[in-house]
Amino acid sequence: MNNRIKSFLTKPGKIYIGFIKSESSITHSCETIPYYFIPKSEWIASCILAAAKIPATENLLIVKLAHGNERVEVEELCYSNLGYTNFDHGFFNLSRNSTPASVKAKILRNTTSKNIVVIKRFQNDRRLNILNAALTSMNPLIIDFDDIEKATPEVASGLTKWLIEKSETQMFIIPKCVTRSGIFAKNDSRIKSKPMVFPSFREEMFSMGLKFDDFDAEVTAAKEMLPFKKSFIVAKPFLMDYFFKYIDTSKFEWVCFSAKKEYTFDITLKKKECHQNEIILSIDYNNFPSYKIKPIIIDAVKDLPETMKMFSTKIPIIAFFDQSSVICIHNNNENGYDFIEQWNGMLGKELFISFTQEKPKFGENAWKDYEKNSSFVVYDFIKIMTQPSDGIIFDEKWKFKITKNEENSNLFEFDNFDGTVKAASPAFLMAMALKEHRKVIKKVIGEMPKEFGFILLDDFQDFDAKKRVKNGIKEACALLKIESCFFDV
Repeated sequence: MNNRIKSFLTKPGKIYIGFIKSESSITHSCETIPYYFIPKSEWIASCILAAAKIPATENLLIVKLAHGNERVEVEELCYSNLGYTNFDHGFFNLSRNSTPASVKAKILRNTTSKNIVVIKRFQNDRRLNILNAALTSMNPLIIDFDDIEKATPEVASGLTKWLIEKSETQMFIIPKCVTRSGIFAKNDSRIKSKPMVFPSFREEMFSMGLKFDDFDAEVTAAKEMLPFKKSFIVAKPFLMDYFFKYIDTSKFEWVCFSAKKEYTFDITLKKKECHQNEIILSIDYNNFPSYKIKPIIIDAVKDLPETMKMFSTKIPIIAFFDQSSVICIHNNNENGYDFIEQWNGMLGKELFISFTQEKPKFGENAWKDYEKNSSFVVYDFIKIMTQPSDGIIFDEKWKFKITKNEENSNLFEFDNFDGTVKAASPAFLMAMALKEHRKVIKKVIGEMPKEFGFILLDDFQDFDAKKRVKNGIKEACALLKIESCFFDV
């Protein structure tokens, strides 16, 4: 029994590698038999809990005397209904000149625990005299490190109960994420891969002297508790490729699984019959990472025909969301509005314009040019309209530039088919896109529409941002000599 348990005491990252390599032989067993790969630090903490025999559910402060030097490590086990959380309070050096008062202050500075256990490495450790003098009023329990292993049967029994019934948490230490894994995005060779979601481990990586210039701002100082789950949303037309990465814990470097045949984790998005994809990264108690792709239909878009029953109007409706739009036309009967299939129905079309040819291309024909001729493709008109001219936040995916004219207004600057560089305002480009909407609407209703109704379905940072978008769309409609109005839903 003990030997079998000890075989699980290893680095979770290494177990994960072994799990992948041995998938054919152990996956079926792991699906049918409860299992838990116990990190060594959590196992020792559970053994200390059992050896200390403190009342169940009470917190415990652990003081460890390091072997062969003057270092004293302090950590605290704090109980919740999920189990014990292990908080690392750091370490200090206990020298011959240390006073009991200073030692007590260093040990107790971050704790409210009434139970204290001191783990000694060998007999007659002179440091015990200072610790006893410092903590005498706290009545600490002294445990020999070699005696911790005697608690193995009790811990094995307690964790077996937890495996069967997760409410049995008296011996369970909530594991921390030590798996270096994440979902990364990359759209071409000119953009560095950046992690979109991943468990945080910044503190540990900084201790290795590594830089985080290429990492996004989601990295935090504390390790994540397991199980971990985090996600992000990507919208059509899904310009970027996504893939899973893993960190080789022995080298502390990012390693792409796809570089090795046995570790291919390219992510295939579900692009059909949806508006967005949610990419979800999960890491279970065993530090095993996995990901899931969830296609999303935006309810506010799907419900537009029903929503328009609130308004007494019959004008064509154009609704904007993410980088796309849908068109609804009144069918002149009691059912009210319907999506028009000529604009891809409820799914809509993307607001992209490509200038790779003399005749501009729109929608899917435009964004397909992005991969090879990205500097000829413009988009994000709504996003640019939301931002004041003196506060543009640039997106690294943009291959066009944002400049200003003499009036300090924003301009898109992009490559043109004839080898020149052109500039145009967001309103002008929006007018080009709306002209395509008008052509389709005319074919459906048999006449040129005199007015557009607009619905903005994105969440805006503030009222001013939404107002700037409305003004930009009004300016675009003025260029087309067509009336405009807005419906707030």
